[in-house]
Amino acid sequence: MSIAIETPGLTETQRQIVELARDFARTRIEPFAAEWDRRAHFDRAVIDELGRLGFLGLSVPEEYDGMGLDTVTYLLALAEIAAADASVAVSLARRRRATAKAGCCRGPRRGRPTAQRPI
Repeated sequence: MSIAIETPGLTETQRQIVELARDFARTRIEPFAAEWDRRAHFDRAVIDELGRLGFLGLSVPEEYDGMGLDTVTYLLALAEIAAADASVAVSLARRRRATAKAGCCRGPRRGRPTAQRPI
C-alpha cells in the first residue's frame, strides 16, 4: 500500500524523487510484498535496482558519488518505500548507515566506498 505524500512546499527535485520512489514502490515492491512475507523471502534484486536508481546514495555527498541531497528528501523517499514494504525500507536505511560508518564521508577518497549516483 503506497502513500501519497502531499508535495506543497517541496522543490521540484524533491517532488521528482518522491514520485520516482512512489512509482518504484508501486510497481516493483508492492505487488510482491505479501508473497515475500509469506515465504520469508528477501528480494536482493530490489535493493540492487534501488542502487542503480541512486537511492542508496541520496544523502551521500557528491564528492563520494552520492546525490548530496538533504535528509528531508531522503526521508520522503524512504517513506514511500516503507509504505510498500518495511523490510525493503529498513534495508535501504541500514545501507545508508553502513556507508557512513565505512567512512565514505571521511578521509581521502582513495580506497573509500562510493554510493551510486544515477537518479
